Amino acid sequence: GCFMVLPGLSSMRVPVQVRLYMALTISVAVASFLAPQSPEPSPDNSRLLLAIVNELIIGAYFGLIVRFYLLALEFIVSGVAMTVGFGGMLGAPIEGKEAQSALTSFVSFAALLMLFMLDFHHLVLGALIRTYDLQPIQALPDLRMMLVGITDVLYESFLIALRLGSPF
Repeated sequence: GCFMVLPGLSSMRVPVQVRLYMALTISVAVASFLAPQSPEPSPDNSRLLLAIVNELIIGAYFGLIVRFYLLALEFIVSGVAMTVGFGGMLGAPIEGKEAQSALTSFVSFAALLMLFMLDFHHLVLGALIRTYDLQPIQALPDLRMMLVGITDVLYESFLIALRLGSPF
């Protein structure tokens, strides 16, 4: 679930098969550590299906947190580009499918480059593995707390973005 929305890995420039193989590889690598917590096999595989849905929800939650920070940065840089006169020149999109201003593409690429250079993807994977200490595989995630967390992340990310763009 995290690889579906994580910036850089969920780009249209990364083939779907590569993302799927990466997710499967990491899932198999992590599964050996989580074998004692994994659900018991049942005849109808309902527990396994529930565990897969839970993992998709939790992974998408962590991927969305990172994506919202990048979207806030793209939002404010688009505003800055219009303010300084670079809003009309469209550049190649880095993450999405629609064209962005050249300044937005440059800053988005620089932000993704910095995230990968600083091994941020390793921190995300470590955070995903540590979630099993807090959230057992068989329990449903607290969706209300996840929604509150997403709301807080949206508030903080756009507040940071507005502070970054305020000089312009």
